Amino acid sequence: MLFITFIGVGSVFAADVDISVISNGNSVINVKAYHYIKSYAKDTGRNYNLNLTHNLNAVDWSASDYYIILNTGTDGSLDTELIEVIKSGTPQTVVLVTLIKNRSDLFVNFDDHSDYPMVDAVSAASLWRKPGLSGLFSSNQEIKDMHNQWIEYIFSKIDEAAGS
Repeated sequence: MLFITFIGVGSVFAADVDISVISNGNSVINVKAYHYIKSYAKDTGRNYNLNLTHNLNAVDWSASDYYIILNTGTDGSLDTELIEVIKSGTPQTVVLVTLIKNRSDLFVNFDDHSDYPMVDAVSAASLWRKPGLSGLFSSNQEIKDMHNQWIEYIFSKIDEAAGS
């Protein structure tokens, strides 16, 4: 499960926004999600300074303007270590993105985490390309569209918080 907290603004929005991306490990999914987010921000003209940390014990809630929390898993539940990180602070806007492994369906759900009212949440499949040879020779546009949807959700929350 991948929870991502994002706040982002395009070049027509606020400039030089500092965003910490916090993940529950250095998994392939977390790294791909981070790089995809970073590329998408650049491609859409957003002036974001993104920094990734895997050290959950070193989260500093005063280090950035906004936070993205990445959590990966197979069932959509929130990692217990990330729950502790969320409980430890979250003074800024936080968007939680859950990327669920081993799902072949493409989906984006906007979640209500009433236990953590300061956190906006979205979940999606962690699929990055179609399986097999067809994925190697396909544009995988449907999958890109799915990821773009949750990233735009995150960026809209950042824009809201930044007053853009």
